[in-house]
Parts: sequence; structure tokens; C-alpha cells
Amino acid sequence: MQAERTFTLADLIAFAELSGDYNPLHTDPLVARRTQLGECVAHGIYVLLWALDSLQAQGGCEPAMGKNLRQVSASHSCRSESHRGGKGEEW
Repeated sequence: MQAERTFTLADLIAFAELSGDYNPLHTDPLVARRTQLGECVAHGIYVLLWALDSLQAQGGCEPAMGKNLRQVSASHSCRSESHRGGKGEEW
């Protein structure tokens, strides 16, 4: 199974409002530009929740699902970068 999504700055701001995590690393490109990554980073829990939702939507959610979830590879950007995950070697 594979999934891909582009997280926009608007997505990150909406999640910040929902979660209460207003760290400028996630929501302010000017502040984030001065960090080691150089750009906004999606909230880790946001990416994980999206990955789990995608897995369930593709019929891959089982009671032992955690054994299949090995990693979510994500690029760190609030611009036009995508977050991807797959089953097998990647999950």
C-alpha cells in the first residue's frame, strides 16, 4: 500500500489551531527559515495520524497493524513537498 499527500502551510496552521501547538517551526516560514531544516515542518503527530488514516482507508488496519508500521518517511516542508508511506519495507 502506498499513500501520498502534500501538506500546505494552511494545513499546518489549521492543525496548530486544532492541537494548540503554535510553535512557529510549524507555522511561520520566516522563523522556520532560520532553523536547521530551513523551512516549516509538519507536526509529527499530524503526519502519523494522516498515515494511519490512509492505511485504514486502504484496508490495511488490523489489530496487529502496529507490527506493520515501521516508518513514515516524510520530507520536511510546508511548501509543495509530499509525505509518503508504504507497506512492506517502508511500513
